[in-house]
Amino acid sequence: MKKILISLILVVMLIMQIPCVFAYEYTPYVGDGVISVTPVKMIYEKEVSESSFEEVDDITDATVVTASCNVKTGSEYDGSELKVSLVVVGYKGKFLRSFNSEFVTFTSADEGVKKLTTQLDIENKDIDGVKVYLWDSVENAKPIFNKGVPGSNDNTIDGIIVGGEVVEIDPDTKTGAVEVNAGYVEWPDVVVLTNDSSADVKVDLKGAFPLSKPLHTILESNVGVMGESETAVATITVGDEVYTVEVTQAVPQITNVMFRKYKANMATTAEEYYTDKQLKIQYDVQNPVWTDAFPGPDVEDSTLRSQDYYKTINTLENVSWAYSDTLGNNSQNAMFFDNIAPELLGSQFFANSWVSTSNTSTIDDAFKFTIDRSARVYMAYRDGSTLLDSSWKRVYNNMYPSNNAMYGRMFYEMRINPTATTHTYQVGYGNMVFAKDFYVKPGETLDISLPAGKNVPRIFLKYFDTEFVTNASYTEDGSKKTAATYYLAQPNLRDEELMTDRYQLYTSNSSTTVPLFKGTGNILNATSTFFETDKRQFALVTVPDELVGATTFRTPYTLSGTVKYEFDISQSARVYVFTNAGNETGNTDVDTIKASLGDDWNNTDFEGDVAIGYRVDDNNVYDGITNESSFYRDYIIQPDDGGKVSITLDNITGDTRVIIVVDQLEE
Repeated sequence: MKKILISLILVVMLIMQIPCVFAYEYTPYVGDGVISVTPVKMIYEKEVSESSFEEVDDITDATVVTASCNVKTGSEYDGSELKVSLVVVGYKGKFLRSFNSEFVTFTSADEGVKKLTTQLDIENKDIDGVKVYLWDSVENAKPIFNKGVPGSNDNTIDGIIVGGEVVEIDPDTKTGAVEVNAGYVEWPDVVVLTNDSSADVKVDLKGAFPLSKPLHTILESNVGVMGESETAVATITVGDEVYTVEVTQAVPQITNVMFRKYKANMATTAEEYYTDKQLKIQYDVQNPVWTDAFPGPDVEDSTLRSQDYYKTINTLENVSWAYSDTLGNNSQNAMFFDNIAPELLGSQFFANSWVSTSNTSTIDDAFKFTIDRSARVYMAYRDGSTLLDSSWKRVYNNMYPSNNAMYGRMFYEMRINPTATTHTYQVGYGNMVFAKDFYVKPGETLDISLPAGKNVPRIFLKYFDTEFVTNASYTEDGSKKTAATYYLAQPNLRDEELMTDRYQLYTSNSSTTVPLFKGTGNILNATSTFFETDKRQFALVTVPDELVGATTFRTPYTLSGTVKYEFDISQSARVYVFTNAGNETGNTDVDTIKASLGDDWNNTDFEGDVAIGYRVDDNNVYDGITNESSFYRDYIIQPDDGGKVSITLDNITGDTRVIIVVDQLEE
């Protein structure tokens, strides 16, 4: 039986080929069938002492060969049990001398990526070459993939696949273009169908997903929305050959929209829905762009407030409507959104007709629609959160005006009277907002059903773009705590030109519908990074433009001892550690921070000396967080691999401030 097995192995060895390449920055997949696999990484090592090895370049100097790769189910997988064995074989000429193997088993396509590693001891085995195979098992030796022979010079490829789409490559220019589906919020798989075992394959990526978004427009529901897509580039190098693929993305769509009409006792009446015309979707929600002639309703100058905004509002850029039918009807106010929290900018809003009736009962499936990209849904209520289960979390504008209960407002619903030229906001919405994440696999769709309460909720949908940081925590002197994550934004100011009280936080003087200008304070929205209640008002007001949209954490204002930050990332990212080290007497010195971080970290180089700054009072910004005391490092994440980031700062003393920011890498 052993002789038969060896003969079978030798026959299969002669007819099979599998890519075997050495390590590089970004590893693509190199095939897609029953399985998809990354190139097999071959490492030659020599034992220099007991249980101690060093890597060598040539098999003749090696005593151990290690082969490894990542494996997942491919597009041709049928859902049955599948065993995948990685076999490494040592030979002398054409004669087998030794082999070893390791296997994994798949029972469904949802099991994700599995790592295969096997090691072959070649010491005193008279071996002059190795080959690797992917079989179902050593016993059956049924090939699942091609053979690999390190040292071959064939750099040809059979094709390139991006996000499941085959790229047509021009053979003369070695360029191609492809559009992937709307569902990708991270770079899709780049599959390079290599033709030879020694092909040195690497992929450089430029651009950050998602690439596409809807255009700013309001459309009847169930009408396809136009949009735009950025162009990302994948540069694939196979030996001496370079291939360039331009990648664009389809625009995400909201379909099968059905909203029940609001009416008394609607739970007990026959189902009745808004028509597609009565229910519109405001895509790409933005703040209106006010002009010198029409500077907006925030201004205190009554002369400017007396302008005919009602006739002008629809001519301004980026107006986002709160209802589907309230403009152009002389009996109604013009109702739109303004002073929107940065987290909601770029979202899609379901604008129903203006209604004055309300429900007396809860309806579980009042609002239904289908999405084709993962998104966060926001439900803004007037009548509380009793309709939502614990999977929904309340969200805030995370500043904290300590003297006012109106902190946390996510948007303002502005109302302009067509005859009285008043400009007011409705306080019933915007302060009680809840959010839940809905995940959609690329190429698939998801049906969403939402409940109705007494009053029509405001429903926003924001496609994922920066949701790649999870499981954030900080540990101070052995005590580990969860760290909340937040969207990093530029402050939203009522008056950009204000000098006196420029950094005063906005507070309202009333709980009723009032002109916004009657409130006090200039900062409407900003990002706060300190969790202490009395320190949340130290919101970030000096933020580099290139960090807008990044992720930051809420951590302690004052630190001491040993502090560790830990979190997971699903995409390649640049991680920043902003500190005020060395800028105050008795504070932690910069050299201590550098020593803790290590040589892989570099100083930030943002324009000006101040890297990031927070307000300390109504007129001043703390400017002690400089480029000299702040650092960054890039973390490269391989396909389908999550990355764990751990940052330890030792010997923290004095009034040391630390702000962690994580930004997605675009190259």
